[in-house]
Amino acid sequence: MSKISDLAKTFEQTSRTEAASIEQQTKADLETLRKNINEALKQSEQKITADINARQLRMSKAVFKPYLWSLLGISAAGLIVIAGLFIAICFFFLMIRRPPRSTLFPYTTLFRFD
Repeated sequence: MSKISDLAKTFEQTSRTEAASIEQQTKADLETLRKNINEALKQSEQKITADINARQLRMSKAVFKPYLWSLLGISAAGLIVIAGLFIAICFFFLMIRRPPRSTLFPYTTLFRFD
């Protein structure tokens, strides 16, 4: 019976040694996997951040350009309206000036018959 007991003790010791070895290997593999996942997440975060910044830049340009053009359009329309009013006012005052006297005016009063 001592042979069986020695065999059992040896099996138990080798099993514990193998279990410890497997545990250490598993811990090392999990640590490597955790590092790889963290690195992949960091790279993904950097890429997403860069994409978000690029998209915001494009959006701000897309919003600013039409706004700028509409602002310039409003300014141009305002200038056109002001120029039109100025021309209308000038035309009005040119048209209401006193007409020149007729050169026949004195003669028409001389030869009136009452």
